[in-house]
Amino acid sequence: MGTENSDKPGGGSVDGTMAPMAGVSKICSVCGDKALGYNFNAMTCESCKAFFRRNALSTKGFTCPFSESCEITVVTRRFCQKCRLDKCFGIGMKKEYIMSEEDKALKRKKIEQNRARKRMLNADR
Repeated sequence: MGTENSDKPGGGSVDGTMAPMAGVSKICSVCGDKALGYNFNAMTCESCKAFFRRNALSTKGFTCPFSESCEITVVTRRFCQKCRLDKCFGIGMKKEYIMSEEDKALKRKKIEQNRARKRMLNADR
């Protein structure tokens, strides 16, 4: 499965990662922390990206210890998993973009093949 020309809406790679667009503020849409780019179809920080990847497919069924309308910030993002995950989905993060173990293995294999090909081309010079 290729990562560059994905057939998923919005383009980007299989995991929803895209190069940030010029002029777009790089602020996490979930917690407001510094973001590096798009992950799973939304501008997020590394912390929210990892949180979403670990929990979006989970059947744990989080419960909010407060009022089910928690404000998610850099400071509060660890206080309520339910509201954080709800916000992830609310801003448009897509669990369909999370790569399966099989997809990850195929991607790693393709990367290694490309590296080997580049080494061969560079050795011929």
